[in-house]
Amino acid sequence: PVKFFEIEKESTAKFASSGKTLREERAEGLIRIYNNYSIYPQTLIANTRFVSAEGKLFRLVEQVIVPGGKFEKEKLIPGYIDAKVRAAEPGPEYNIGPTTFSLPAFSGTEKYTKFYAKSFEPIQGGLREETSQVVEEDLKRAEHELLGKLKNETVEEVKKKIPPGYELLENSSISEIIMISSSAKSGDLVSNFETKMKIKTRALIFLQKNLKEFAEANINFKIGDYNFTFLPKE
Repeated sequence: PVKFFEIEKESTAKFASSGKTLREERAEGLIRIYNNYSIYPQTLIANTRFVSAEGKLFRLVEQVIVPGGKFEKEKLIPGYIDAKVRAAEPGPEYNIGPTTFSLPAFSGTEKYTKFYAKSFEPIQGGLREETSQVVEEDLKRAEHELLGKLKNETVEEVKKKIPPGYELLENSSISEIIMISSSAKSGDLVSNFETKMKIKTRALIFLQKNLKEFAEANINFKIGDYNFTFLPKE
């Protein structure tokens, strides 16, 4: 009197992030550091300070060795090396165009005017703004909504396959998640994300004749020897 159905179904849906956070980034760019001081190389350690003509402070990302200059016709031609610098603080105010830089570490010495840097491309990437963020509740909401959607779809498919004389009772199906993945994790700075899920639904359908007989027998057992008539459900 019972038939068993098993259906697998998968779906992907997009969800909005509900979290907000302050996103801060430091501007970065390349500068060319010149050695117009001597023929000997000069080591500059990481975090060496460079101040732009606009007064913005940047720091050397990695240690570099600036080559010494070369004499040509008794004139010193500066040695140079290209290096990456990063703004001392986050914010769009450090996004600046090509400019010149001085080295505060050499202030008060002859080297101060002999070591300098130039940038030939904009230094950019600095920002400070409120941005969307994925939180744990977003991932749970996505799982709950997608599971509910797939459950309904699989139950509807079962109903379409029910042969005459059979019935799918409420709560006679069980669904389980067999795969779930998301394009983002909690903490990611994105405004939306996608979640993909695959479920398996198992359902039992019963012969209507047997259900009716069982219901009548159950009522008869509870009521006893009283005379009564069964009426069809409206």
